[in-house]
Amino acid sequence: SSRQQSPAAVVAVAAKEVFETLKQCLVLSHSLLEARVAEAIWDLALTTLEEEGDDAGTTSRAVANVVGHLASFFFSTEGDLLSRHGPRAARALVAALTAAPSNARPALADALHAVVSRDPHKRGHEWLLLCQSSKSSPSSITSSLEDNTPKLLATLATLIPLKPKFKALAVDIAKVHAGEISLDAIL
Repeated sequence: SSRQQSPAAVVAVAAKEVFETLKQCLVLSHSLLEARVAEAIWDLALTTLEEEGDDAGTTSRAVANVVGHLASFFFSTEGDLLSRHGPRAARALVAALTAAPSNARPALADALHAVVSRDPHKRGHEWLLLCQSSKSSPSSITSSLEDNTPKLLATLATLIPLKPKFKALAVDIAKVHAGEISLDAIL
């Protein structure tokens, strides 16, 4: 007896496969990618993160890989694109990170680091601090961390040059948000 998948599950599987294929294409040919195509892929990825309810984390992980790759390899040479879209990307990644299951968090933290560390104007720290005032998502980081949000995001911003520590703190913030560890464990 075959089990029928819900429409949402079918869409999640399809989205995951689309983003995994996009990542493979980007790895093979990012130097051939035109700016308008990269921007379209970037917008699709961020929209998916903003609207995705990915319980298994597979779509979030695949999307994070695409965003991270674009920020690292394409937008690092096309800095104006990252400067224009960085604040939205930071908000979407922080919201996705705090809502994601544990298996997606490392990829989301890596993508967040790629975004905030690659801006040629060094505004990544400002983008992180803007996340504290973002009310665009019910999974906003401010909902569970309340008064400590500015301090945690400021600390996260100071760790931008230290990628492993940045990623570890970003994942820990998501764990606090999910109730897996206490805030005292990271303060």
